[in-house]
Amino acid sequence: MSAHRADHVIAIAQGKGGVGKTTTAMNLAAAAAAAGQRVLCVDLDPRYSLTRWLLPDDAGPGASLAELLRGDVDVAGAARASTLEGVSLIASPGEPLEEIEQQLASADYREEILHDALRDELDPWGLVLLDCPANLGLLTVNALHAADAVLVPVSMQDEGAFNGVAGMRDRLAAVQRRRGGAPTLRALVRTRVQRDAAAYREINNALPDFELPIAVTEIPESRFFASAGARRTALVAWRPDVAGAVAYRALAGELLGVTQKAVA
Repeated sequence: MSAHRADHVIAIAQGKGGVGKTTTAMNLAAAAAAAGQRVLCVDLDPRYSLTRWLLPDDAGPGASLAELLRGDVDVAGAARASTLEGVSLIASPGEPLEEIEQQLASADYREEILHDALRDELDPWGLVLLDCPANLGLLTVNALHAADAVLVPVSMQDEGAFNGVAGMRDRLAAVQRRRGGAPTLRALVRTRVQRDAAAYREINNALPDFELPIAVTEIPESRFFASAGARRTALVAWRPDVAGAVAYRALAGELLGVTQKAVA
């Protein structure tokens, strides 16, 4: 793996669903690609939302994450073109991924299988984003072992997000002890923001108690995210002028150092 590049591989992880992990992965990928980077997205979620959104309708049969984890193909053999220019995808096979996760549980060095599969294979891509399942199971732990840094989305409409953040913090600390401090927690990312809502104020006031870095950029709640998903694209690519897309470009600049081009 290209360890000389800081934050080359970023896991987007949370112990809870509905917080915007896949939306964040897709829009950060689009923002980085629009700025000239080659991006690889890896869909680790058995619900395969990222795969449904990014794999073209006319895509033929091809290798997926399952074959990569089994060692049947390398990264180049598993990476496929996506609906976003400049973005490649290693697709999730869907529900069979849960069965594969169970099979991996009995393997030697089971937490490092993804790390070993990606090692020394990522130089063609300037940024690699790992979209994790909505749990802290073996696939998420594999992502943490493979990553240089972690982003943790937090829905500002769901007070249950606290449990997800706390679980993620503890699991990440365990991985850091084994890996000598890596991966770093790059930031908590506030998503689904409605600043005038009581839930937002309560959650926002409580987040500093975790003593974790919080991204300055907030991602607003917007119906356009669902519309972009229905079109199987990122909001950043489809409607770069709307508030949600502007926010994700700003987040890419803040957390990834991506220099954005002006939107026409």
